Amino acid sequence: MIKKLTIVLLLLASDMLVWGQQSWDVISKESPLSIGFYTETGWALSSYHTSKNAFDVDFLPVMGLCLGGGADLNYEIDNGSYGSMTAQTGLLYARSGFVVEEQKVACHYFCFPISFQYYPLDYLFLEFRAVPCLNFGLSSNVVTIQNLALKLDNHQANDFKIGFGAGGYIRSIGVGLSLRYNFGLSKFAENLPWKGNQFEMLLYYRFDLKK
Repeated sequence: MIKKLTIVLLLLASDMLVWGQQSWDVISKESPLSIGFYTETGWALSSYHTSKNAFDVDFLPVMGLCLGGGADLNYEIDNGSYGSMTAQTGLLYARSGFVVEEQKVACHYFCFPISFQYYPLDYLFLEFRAVPCLNFGLSSNVVTIQNLALKLDNHQANDFKIGFGAGGYIRSIGVGLSLRYNFGLSKFAENLPWKGNQFEMLLYYRFDLKK
């Protein structure tokens, strides 16, 4: 599992370097394009649900840590007259999970978010994101529900999320606050049609590079 994650991270890093170099070659001080790098940290509140209630159980939400960073490419529309747009990618560690019948299951994810942000104002943005997530550490491999032991594994707990968000950004100091809601599209396990949603609140720092 560690080897696979290492290969994925190396490929992601190489793609980001190539993308950054190609973008950097066409950027000047007068260009509407700018490259930025960011780091973020915050908390996520996870909740699980099922459309096919195979088990009549209630899930309790779990709070978890988020920590990540990456790069983005910002484009000012008509020199900023109509705002700006940003394409962003990076790596995010997120801890989520659930509590069911007094059993807590924690999930640790490496996520590779691809985000598109629109800034209608210099200090406000709206966001759409696609988030593939690889699970690498379940705290428990067995969950007992209604006296039935159900086995879990890391591969089954991989997820893909679609998210929406909004936030504020103080460009002069590079600090912002982001609020997001991600909808889980993958089942937690083949025999468990559970899907996890996640609300995130993150504080981030971003800086631009210009020639």
